[in-house]
Amino acid sequence: MEHNGMNSSNRSDIARQHMLGGLFRDRGNDLQVANDLLEGALHIDNHPSAQIDMRKINWLADPFKDKALDP
Repeated sequence: MEHNGMNSSNRSDIARQHMLGGLFRDRGNDLQVANDLLEGALHIDNHPSAQIDMRKINWLADPFKDKALDP
């Protein structure tokens, strides 16, 4: 059904971008990534996998040891 020239698919895409941010891209494996995180496995492109404790998240941690050191 169209409303003001927009069909429900267009409205859905716009709502998703508004909610998640315009840079969000569905990679097709998002459910697997979420399940891996819940099990404590962090996978980031161009990095080795890391294990994280989901019960005690440290947002300042550097599991890949590649954070620039402060001068």
